[in-house]
Amino acid sequence: MQPIIELRRRPGRASAFTLVELLVVIGIIAMLIAVLLPALRKAKDQAVRTECASNLRQWGQALAAYGAQHKGYFPDNMHGQHLSWISPEMKDFLREFLMPLKGFSADDAAKNGRAHVTYCPTQEWHRYVRETSADEPNGMELIGYFYLPHRDKRSCDYTPAGESWIERKKYGQIGRHAPIMADMIQSIGDTTWGGSGQPFSNHCRPGTNVPTGSNFLFEDGHVEWIDFRPRRTGQPASIEVGATVGSWYTWYKIPVPVQ
Repeated sequence: MQPIIELRRRPGRASAFTLVELLVVIGIIAMLIAVLLPALRKAKDQAVRTECASNLRQWGQALAAYGAQHKGYFPDNMHGQHLSWISPEMKDFLREFLMPLKGFSADDAAKNGRAHVTYCPTQEWHRYVRETSADEPNGMELIGYFYLPHRDKRSCDYTPAGESWIERKKYGQIGRHAPIMADMIQSIGDTTWGGSGQPFSNHCRPGTNVPTGSNFLFEDGHVEWIDFRPRRTGQPASIEVGATVGSWYTWYKIPVPVQ
């Protein structure tokens, strides 16, 4: 008979992780998160900028189509106020030229959330074209971008950027190299961006009201992103105050070619 060989299991470690091994795994995961989060945040910010720029390009297409049918004129916004309140005539432009590009109508503009073409997807304050109410005089409504041309220069103090930015009524006039639309960058009280962090501006740094930059639409239809760099000693800011409304500062002035 063959001898019976008894197999015995060698004594070994338990299958559970030790505390040291667990801490090493947690540390590796934390390092990966620290490495990946900035890249993910940057990718998300870039996607939002692209969506915002797409909105402004659609405005550019609609404005060009309007100009082609109206002898080169911009929509009449003389009855609008400040930089985001638009006139009844501009509302007609939205319905006839801009909204169809996205399939929206003026009546359901408030129901379409962040995808709506009349405001930047990061805008938390001025969010959409609103229905006229007792609080909105003269049939004006609000959009979530700064729209510059064909305005009454008396509604703001446009001295910082110059009145040609808003007085031009047709394509190719004086001020033609300046933007015709921009993201909302605005502050109240001063230019230090203090306060509670309420997002008065678009494209703010997380948890603040400080903008990272802005998209600008030009007459030729192109959209340009400009990083926001505050004024430094002896140097201008990349985006400067363009106009004031009472205690509000509105930022849209950027360097433009000599005209």
